[in-house]
Parts: sequence; structure tokens; C-alpha cells
Amino acid sequence: MPYTLHRGDALSVLSELPDASVDALITDPPYNSGGRTSSERTGRTA
Repeated sequence: MPYTLHRGDALSVLSELPDASVDALITDPPYNSGGRTSSERTGRTA
């Protein structure tokens, strides 16, 4: 069974694929996700 790798914005790529055609979705969020500044990222507790 052939596999195809798609690289791009997940929402844009997925919207172009046929329904029920995806077996796995792997994402890599931006490194600094969770806040725009250092204090926003480190100021919160779990």
C-alpha cells in the first residue's frame, strides 16, 4: 500500500484530502507555543 507524506498547515492540507483517507496525523507545534512572551509561557502553573 503506497503512503504519501503531506507537509504544510494541517487545517489547509486536511481540507483538501478526501474523507476517511487519513490513517495518521503528526503535528509539530511551534517551539514557543503557549504565549507571545517569556513571562506568558513561564508565569502559569500546571
